[in-house]
Amino acid sequence: MTQVEAYQKRLHSHGNTGILLGSPSQNLVSIDFDDPMVGESFLARNPWHSQTLRTNSKQGFNLWLIMEGNYP
Repeated sequence: MTQVEAYQKRLHSHGNTGILLGSPSQNLVSIDFDDPMVGESFLARNPWHSQTLRTNSKQGFNLWLIMEGNYP
């Protein structure tokens, strides 16, 4: 359904789309890197995160994770 042209057109007409994070979304979290070099440094130190969903932004990128257990 999200790949339907009408849906994509509506989605792109909104400049900023929010994503529900935390316990309401089964503990979905996003790590936001505004500086790509900082993000790549993080991934070099935490290589297991390189297999998660990564979305690019104008300045950097986000890593998306489902957390298990307690987290800050």
